[in-house]
Amino acid sequence: MMRWWSSLWLLWLCTPLLAHPPPEWEAQRRALSEWAEILSAYHADRSSVPAPPPGAMFSGEDTRVDFGHAIFSSTGAGVLATPVVVTVDDPVFLILIDVQLTETDGLWRVSAIAPSSSGLPQSLVPRDLPEHELLRDVDFRLLDGDSGQPVHARVRIVDAHGRYWPPHGHRKNIRTGWRHDVGGDVRIDEKNWAYVTPSFSAPLPDGEYSIHALKGTEYLPAETSFAVGGISSPAISVTLKRWSDVNARGWYAGDTHTHFLSEQTALRELRAEDLNIIYVLATKWGELITDVERFTGGPSAYSTPTEVVVYNEETRHGWLGHTILHGIKELIYPLTWGGPSEGVVGGYDYPPMAHQADRAHDQDGLVTWAHFPGPGGELAVDVGLNKIDTVDLFTWGDAFGPGRMRPDGTQSHQTLEMWYHFLNTGSRLPATAGTDKMLNVQVSGSVRTWAHIPEAFSYAGWMSALRAGRTFVSTGPIIQLTANGAPIGSELDLSQGSGVSIQATVEAPYSQYPVDRLEIVVGGKVVASRVNDAQASSLELNAEIELQNSTWVAARANGSKLLPYQKWALLGTQGIPPMAHTSPIYLLADDAEIWSEQDARILAQEVQTAIDWATDKGRYMTNTQREEVISLYAQALQFYKR
Repeated sequence: MMRWWSSLWLLWLCTPLLAHPPPEWEAQRRALSEWAEILSAYHADRSSVPAPPPGAMFSGEDTRVDFGHAIFSSTGAGVLATPVVVTVDDPVFLILIDVQLTETDGLWRVSAIAPSSSGLPQSLVPRDLPEHELLRDVDFRLLDGDSGQPVHARVRIVDAHGRYWPPHGHRKNIRTGWRHDVGGDVRIDEKNWAYVTPSFSAPLPDGEYSIHALKGTEYLPAETSFAVGGISSPAISVTLKRWSDVNARGWYAGDTHTHFLSEQTALRELRAEDLNIIYVLATKWGELITDVERFTGGPSAYSTPTEVVVYNEETRHGWLGHTILHGIKELIYPLTWGGPSEGVVGGYDYPPMAHQADRAHDQDGLVTWAHFPGPGGELAVDVGLNKIDTVDLFTWGDAFGPGRMRPDGTQSHQTLEMWYHFLNTGSRLPATAGTDKMLNVQVSGSVRTWAHIPEAFSYAGWMSALRAGRTFVSTGPIIQLTANGAPIGSELDLSQGSGVSIQATVEAPYSQYPVDRLEIVVGGKVVASRVNDAQASSLELNAEIELQNSTWVAARANGSKLLPYQKWALLGTQGIPPMAHTSPIYLLADDAEIWSEQDARILAQEVQTAIDWATDKGRYMTNTQREEVISLYAQALQFYKR
């Protein structure tokens, strides 16, 4: 739990209401400014201030102290400034206080604060909150169009002027900062949405409205118009219709990477976004530790047999990489290390990521490289040494596009090309995907893993499917692949010169997920492609190849129009396109391994970069640690140079 005085960001306005303030108040206003500065930097564990300054109880991310509206007056104890406005939680929660200033040895200081009876300055009075209207409770029901059964969803209620009206228990003004009240509400393309149960109510003034509902990626958007006024009316029903139901074919969806969600909120978002499993990852950010207390080593008590909320771990280093540790029974420490923002100032760079992976495997866990491929200083090492089980192929941005620009001006590796390098050097690396949700501008499951589980869904079955590579990843489209009739994740033992019949399909309503192209990729090369000139909602593609060497085959599809998800200015991401990619089917010619010297040379250079970093830049407590890491990396170099 964060201390109540920590992490305060203060902004203050120092222009008083008086047009020409008396000169005698200048000293007091300076004292208020100094008080605000002390308060903004105060941290009990490492502060030179002997005691919490007055007002420390208002500490909190996004707290602002505004004394620009204060009027100063002399009192028997000194000078009173009133009202000072404290804004907590963005512009929504306002507290008015009186601040007492006293003089000691010619210096003014803040000596006490108290609740103020002064009225809120008119310029700060909110004008658009539901509480300012005469409201009626309106009931709603959400139904599946095929079964008629109740369903959870994400909804948006707007009036004739386009203004958002939240259901009961939800906010009109949604916080969208990092780690700010994450879950339960979301803001997409400047539009607010609420995650609701199948039956819910909303307080609304009389007028004309529409309710919009969305559910996951396999339902069509729904919209219903209605009016409020006059006599009470029955509950308003909203019907959501599927365009796909791959659960019926044994495919189940999960988001392998979220943060900061409570068990109840994660379950509600899972249900509304039509997921079967959602991971919330315990980790550390500098000195901030999150979700460790919720980790149990298995599904949360709020899970059901077909709806799993599970707390796993993300282990993180700013240069070496980030990995997701699935299915572990105990947390693996350190959660993070090195320098900021994963570690702390002056932090050291030991252990290597490989050690964390070994400890996860010792618990029969799986290790996924998060938001592949970066950060990826140790990526080629760990893949070459068989430490990584899957890669999160989709998270931020366009996996089909160029690599992202790093802060130092260099460009990161192109996502798919990097994955193909590893597949071409014999690594079995199934694709997984997750959103890395950390803010209320991200939709759980907007980037998702689909895993094929022949039997009924279970957490154990999910883990088995990931291990076996029976997966595809998607931002909406449903993609499928067979080779000689064998499904995704298969390994075919063939003879050199054998013919292989490959079939790929992709489905998605073009109006919702505009897919422009479907391709079949063999050994990293496109061998067949179909352009969606007709803007069809389904495409099929066939290819025949003659197997000359052991290789792999996968299907992929993408479009150029960005969807309004996974936007974050900090990362420079403006959305994600409709895209999907299968995990490989492996085609072995006469039992030969899959190996490309060209790809091995590229990855050997990646390992050499890691060795150089460990030699010259890495911070270690002892030379023994440095030598151990260099020796480990040299093993990977030997693998690629064999």
